[in-house]
This record gives sequence, C-alpha cells and structure tokens, in this order.
Amino acid sequence: LYEYHYYSNGQLAAHYYIPGDKNDGVVEGFDEDGKKIKNYVYEKEAEFKGGAKAWQQYIQKNVSKDLKGKGEGSITAEVQVQFIVNTNGDVSVAKVSKSSGYPQVDKDALRVIKECPAWSSAIQFNKPVNAYRIQPFVYQLEGEKTKETGK
Repeated sequence: LYEYHYYSNGQLAAHYYIPGDKNDGVVEGFDEDGKKIKNYVYEKEAEFKGGAKAWQQYIQKNVSKDLKGKGEGSITAEVQVQFIVNTNGDVSVAKVSKSSGYPQVDKDALRVIKECPAWSSAIQFNKPVNAYRIQPFVYQLEGEKTKETGK
C-alpha cells in the first residue's frame, strides 16, 4: 500500500507506505523545497483533552439528571448531537441530528456539547482540519404522573 500527496507545484508533500516485513505504516512529509519535516503528522483524529474516558466523564458529569418524562416508571430517551471540532479545537455548528422526542432532553444534550471545553484539533497532512462528530446520549427519565388522570 502506497499513498502519495503533492503540493500544487508538483513537489512531493507526503507519502505513506507499509514495508513488506512490517505491520506498521511509515509516513514521511516534506516541505515545498523537498526537505523532510520532522515529526510529520499524516492523519490524527480530533480528541477531547484527556481522551475518550475524560470525554465520557465530562458528559456524565454535565448532563441534567432531574429531567422528567410523561407517564409512570423509567423512560429511556435517546438523542444524537452532531457537531464540528474546528481547526482551533473549539466545538461549533452543534445541532440535534436525531431527536429523542423530548424537547428538554434534546436541549440538554445540545447544551452539554455547546458548553464543552476545547479539544485537540484533527490533523491531516500536518495541518489542522475540521472534524465532524456525532455524539449519542441516553437519558433515563423518571416518569411523572399525568395531571389528566391524577395517577
């Protein structure tokens, strides 16, 4: 497997290959003069500072835990929020991509995403790029008795 990327002037910008005797790929990047760039990053995903575990802890700590659902018993409400981690690591363009059917749940999940701290931005060909994310949320709502029936 070989991949090559070039500058607009035709100069090799980067190449990626897997040597025949190894499992790990080799990445080399070059500036526009053809000089090798030390610590070149071919591709790196956006990451919440502290990693996936810290992201889950942030979500669990910040979601509202006192939201109510209609009816009795426990109700599961699932919502998905899509957002962009921009080149500065900030979250932008957050919106509900799949509603739970409970406006207060959707609003809360959106709030958690919009208020999150900065991430480490994604990198492609040694430059920061926007990264698109979808975050699912699962809420356990306590049912409230309906006013109409008095139950």
